[in-house]
Amino acid sequence: PGKVVSYCLDTRPCANAVKLSENADWMIHEATFTDEYIEESHHFGHSTAIQAAEIAAEAQAKNLLLTYFSSRYTDVRPLVEEARSVFPDTFAAEDLAEYEV
Repeated sequence: PGKVVSYCLDTRPCANAVKLSENADWMIHEATFTDEYIEESHHFGHSTAIQAAEIAAEAQAKNLLLTYFSSRYTDVRPLVEEARSVFPDTFAAEDLAEYEV
């Protein structure tokens, strides 16, 4: 069997993200805001870190790679920490980083 990588950006939480990411080895998902800004994320059609983690958990993905962070965050650790409270195997994407699939 091959490996599965799903990629979900510019989206609110939705059933299709779960379906796309079912049993994915890596789920790449936007985490534009922390949960503190959930209303703003909904207004702009984005997801929070916790919402991304909930999708990863429901999809039974193996790893979650967060990306597409709001520029208001100079440190993305709070987003990763929020997501890890729901889905422990969460990481923050970094420019030029390599991830084994």
